[in-house]
Amino acid sequence: MANENRLLTTQSREEFARWYASALEQRRQDLLTRIELADSIEKRFAVLVVLLYPENQGRYKALQHDTGNSVRASHWNHVTLGKQRITSRMIQLFGGAYPQFIFWMTTGIENEQHQGPRGLVDAYMEVCEKPRIKRLF
Repeated sequence: MANENRLLTTQSREEFARWYASALEQRRQDLLTRIELADSIEKRFAVLVVLLYPENQGRYKALQHDTGNSVRASHWNHVTLGKQRITSRMIQLFGGAYPQFIFWMTTGIENEQHQGPRGLVDAYMEVCEKPRIKRLF
């Protein structure tokens, strides 16, 4: 009986490990798809904000601070939610804080000279998704 319980536990752990790896890969693919489908400056900006500020709590206050406090957090939030268009001033401020991403954000072109958000996906997964999925079990 004890061996049977250990076997079930081992099988359960292996099953969970497979499910966990599958769920992480699915979320990673969802993020990469979101990057691919970002067809406007606002959508690309929203992708960058989520990946650069993975902790949802205080995300827009941190963005406000990092861009010099001249645009309120609520305005950054409205852009990512699609309630407001991004302004030229916001683009300038964001580009000053993150010059490596501004070309991709404005054009959607990602190449060896201009970094896009793909490199941020793994860091985002480490900070946000792995702890979230582990909490489910």
